[in-house]
Amino acid sequence: MARDTSRFVEEKIHRPEEKWSELVYYDAPRCILCFRCVRVCDEGMDVKALGVGMRGANSIIIPNREDHLECEECGMCIDICPVGALTSGTYRYKTRAMGDDVRIDRLHPLFERLQDHAERAQSRNHARE
Repeated sequence: MARDTSRFVEEKIHRPEEKWSELVYYDAPRCILCFRCVRVCDEGMDVKALGVGMRGANSIIIPNREDHLECEECGMCIDICPVGALTSGTYRYKTRAMGDDVRIDRLHPLFERLQDHAERAQSRNHARE
């Protein structure tokens, strides 16, 4: 049965979708503030193009320049977002836009780190057994 009221007392914060660059679009109401995008941009790519603005329940992800991103536009922040708050301008809202055959490029800067992480996890699992 559908309800016309919410059981939650807090008012939902509505914000318009923002275009940070030709590649990156940000939809704040979708964001769950996991900060994965901020961490991959900072620790993984060493670019620091994303940050956190405000505090607590009012926190939002912000670009390094006031209203736009100044970065390499690698797309790692888009790939790591678990809820689709960051979307690609090229493939927005398209089903299987990349096709069925998607592979990680071995020349990508993060590939080596991901491979090392997987090997360490595998060795830890073998050590437990």
